[in-house]
Amino acid sequence: MYKWPMDIIRLYNPLTPEIQQKLKAYKGCAVVIGNFDGVHLGHQELIKASKKNGKKSVVITFSPHPEEVFNKSDQFFKIFSEHQNIERFKLFDVDAIIIVPFEKEIFSLSANDFLKNIIIKTIEPRHIVVGKDFKFGHKREGDIRFLEEAQATYGYKLNALPKLSDEGVIISSSVIREHLMKGEIEKANLLLGKEPFFIEGEIISGQKLGHQIGFPTANIIDVRVPLKKGVYKTRVLLDGQMYDSISNFGSKPTVNNDLKVKTLETFILNFSKNIYGKKMTVYFDQFIREEIKFSNIEELKTQISKDVQQAYLDTGSTKV
Repeated sequence: MYKWPMDIIRLYNPLTPEIQQKLKAYKGCAVVIGNFDGVHLGHQELIKASKKNGKKSVVITFSPHPEEVFNKSDQFFKIFSEHQNIERFKLFDVDAIIIVPFEKEIFSLSANDFLKNIIIKTIEPRHIVVGKDFKFGHKREGDIRFLEEAQATYGYKLNALPKLSDEGVIISSSVIREHLMKGEIEKANLLLGKEPFFIEGEIISGQKLGHQIGFPTANIIDVRVPLKKGVYKTRVLLDGQMYDSISNFGSKPTVNNDLKVKTLETFILNFSKNIYGKKMTVYFDQFIREEIKFSNIEELKTQISKDVQQAYLDTGSTKV
């Protein structure tokens, strides 16, 4: 899938000469501001709006995600990592992404100081595109009314878009996380658009139990995503090739006592190469069943065979 060449600019204080030079290329751009976890259909509409005026399209976002700063529990997981979100932006012809460090120095700024010092002085945008519910600055004091009133002062034009909805439900990163936590992969993928939900990582050597029972798996360990534990119909991108697969996401209760660490185990159909140490991307298409603790390994083997048949009954890919 083609990805647009995109500048990635991190705002450090003070700005280095190299960063200052890069920013000059985007003076007078159209800027889109937000957190953008998932780069879903709603985010994509903001990007499209920023490109309609013929200006360069620049995304301003934050790292870490504000929820990771203010929500200290271990219950918040991003849909995608920062790197993965950046790669998704490239699918939508964004010219540059400016990443603002979400530190106390930043989130303590008043709305006016943030607008003036972080947005205006940095790239002097001619257009600012945000969602109508966008809020920013200390205690989220900045809103659409504030941005409207500041247009005359700072010389930009504001475009505030209403949130997209799907069957009456607002499209948001939170809604997508809820779908993923329920195993509703098709619904999550519909809202993500263009590229489905995926997990990527380095393949590590596991207990090799899969080899022993005839279903060798490629494993990614310590996976932190908001996904329901269970078995999924998936596809694997490996060395530029796509393969049919099924994957178990969870804690492997049949053979594992540490139920806190989540692992993604993927059985790739019609495949027998040694791929330890390689990077793979696993795309999720359909939830098959919940994770089960079996009484013995033979029960596990029988169920995996049934999972493969169920996932690929109508595809002609059932040879294992």
